[in-house]
Amino acid sequence: MVDTFLLPGLPKLKETLDGLGNAPLKTVIDTHWHVDHTDNNANLHAAGATVLGPRKHQDAHGRAARQCAFRFALSGIACGCFAAADLQHSQKLQANGEIVMLQYFQPAHTDTDIYIHFQRANVIHMGDTFFNGF
Repeated sequence: MVDTFLLPGLPKLKETLDGLGNAPLKTVIDTHWHVDHTDNNANLHAAGATVLGPRKHQDAHGRAARQCAFRFALSGIACGCFAAADLQHSQKLQANGEIVMLQYFQPAHTDTDIYIHFQRANVIHMGDTFFNGF
């Protein structure tokens, strides 16, 4: 899974994941440290998923960031929500028959951005390094 959204969305997230089958979620990938991408990490980690992202997530703990595009402040990620496994620069994963490449940007939207390339599907998930329309 890529990014875990905000905590109030957890019931719907669980419902959606349950609808995908009985296999447990094994990996969560954070595109960056902002709370709107990481708020459910602790819950999914407690359910057995490994959270993967740049180690700099730990440095972001407790820090605030100004989101000028949206004109509101985002708090740092909550305790226990940072990546448990480190992504140094790039990493290759295999999941559900898909080859997944993770690549670190240095820096971009934040200082911890990565993009995820689903090779077989030919899809790139860019987190907040791409906004359609602006």
